[in-house]
Amino acid sequence: MTSLWDDFSYLYLEAYNYLSEVQYSDTVDFTIKVIDSDNHDPVFWDPSSDEPVTIEPIQMEVIEEIEGPTRIGFVSATDMDDGNIIYYYIVAGNEDDLFEMNKTSGEIYTSEKLDSDLATNVYELIIKATEDANYAGRRKRATLDPQTNPSLVAVIITIVDKNDNPPRFAKDLYTAAVVYTTGIEVFVTQVEADDKDKDPGNTIKRHRIEEQKQLDLSKKVVANSDAFTIMEETGEIFTNTVFLGLENGIYFDLTISVTDPTTNDPEYNDQTELLIYVIAENQQLNVHTLVDAEMTREHSPKLGSEFENIFTEAEGGVYSVDFDRISTYTFETGDVNVNQTEALFHVVNLTDNVNVVVPSKEVLYILDHSPDHIDTVRDKFDVESILLAVASISQPPLTSFQLALIILSGVFLFILILAIIAFVFFQNQNTKILAAYGLNVADYKTQKDDTAFTNESSDDDPNYEDPPIYPQGKTSYENPSYQPEDGDVDRASEASSQENVMDIDDEDEYEEPPEVARNSKMLDDLLTQQNIGFEPEITDV
Repeated sequence: MTSLWDDFSYLYLEAYNYLSEVQYSDTVDFTIKVIDSDNHDPVFWDPSSDEPVTIEPIQMEVIEEIEGPTRIGFVSATDMDDGNIIYYYIVAGNEDDLFEMNKTSGEIYTSEKLDSDLATNVYELIIKATEDANYAGRRKRATLDPQTNPSLVAVIITIVDKNDNPPRFAKDLYTAAVVYTTGIEVFVTQVEADDKDKDPGNTIKRHRIEEQKQLDLSKKVVANSDAFTIMEETGEIFTNTVFLGLENGIYFDLTISVTDPTTNDPEYNDQTELLIYVIAENQQLNVHTLVDAEMTREHSPKLGSEFENIFTEAEGGVYSVDFDRISTYTFETGDVNVNQTEALFHVVNLTDNVNVVVPSKEVLYILDHSPDHIDTVRDKFDVESILLAVASISQPPLTSFQLALIILSGVFLFILILAIIAFVFFQNQNTKILAAYGLNVADYKTQKDDTAFTNESSDDDPNYEDPPIYPQGKTSYENPSYQPEDGDVDRASEASSQENVMDIDDEDEYEEPPEVARNSKMLDDLLTQQNIGFEPEITDV
């Protein structure tokens, strides 16, 4: 409404009598009431302003766990028409009916006790100012943008967190692995407790390694250790030593605690156990994904759970799948560079507290016989290839004892091969020499046996005479065309009647050819080396 006093200082009425000689006049004050035509709506900001208007939401807070109804705050609109009553309604953002409003005062209340652990601790309400006492705001949702509608205002209500949630580890037992060639200050894994309090000031926690022991596969404590360190704020585990020579069944058992430093309440503490296995590089298996390393790392717990389900269903036990390292590399495909993520993981068998790393061959076998599950994993996580580097199916590195045993076995085998070669070589030489006399090794073995028999017989019978030895295929040193007939008794007398009998007693008349003489000497040397121990006897004929 425009005030008349903007144009006039005062308003009066003066009367004059012009009929008499004496002028009479008088004045009187009066009030003129201008009735408002009610041509303005209540607003939260002046829409007639020529300046750009940015309406900031009204911020309010309420502490969680306060019983309702509790007053949070209020809103106030203006109406350029005098005398009108302004009514306020929540037209959006209160779908769960957590808040109430006094429609005449503009005050906002909680309708019940609120907890910041709800789905969200921040709520945005849209408040409508109107002259209509029966406004059905939820049916008039044409425009609910406070930036364009001056009769609307946004109210953001934050439920202030109360430190009423202790930090808790998700599992009682975690597993991880470190390659035996890993150096110092290398990230291994992260074991972080979760605090459901929303306020960052209430989620402060401190992680500590209470105890770490070095054990063998029989679960015997080898030594207390300080092989690992932990980041207090994040629970990240790093190496603090080298592990060369510890890859044969050694693992570490760490007890990790978490506390809330803002309270001394012992209920706000928690503990868990972490097993870290020392493994060889070829005990890790590869998963290649098409998403980046950050996303692969984010999804690795879910991806590990899928693998755990595969092993549990295949073997019926309890398994833990841990991703040890995730990295991205680029390779060329034609003219296109493709980014691919490589994730290395290992599998631990936790069935009946076995707590051992599953051999790579067994892992490959289980995955190879679970094609349906692998397809599911590929579909869920955009995994290009589950299997795997060729090196992953090889055996772990050899120990010093195994390596020494292999070397000694190789030396022994080499010597044995040389001995066989030497034996075959000399045997061939002997065969060649014997062949020069028309003999073979079997003949000499027979002659050796006969000689032994003859010696034994001659010891028993003094009248026994050694039989003559003839070349192969002959019965005497006679003409080869002669063969004794049946019934011949005195073979020597009949042989002397033959004209072509060779008299070998007369050494002056018989001389061996040079070739035969040379071979004879070689034969004598051979027989001496072979220790046959006999000389051919020539019978007088």
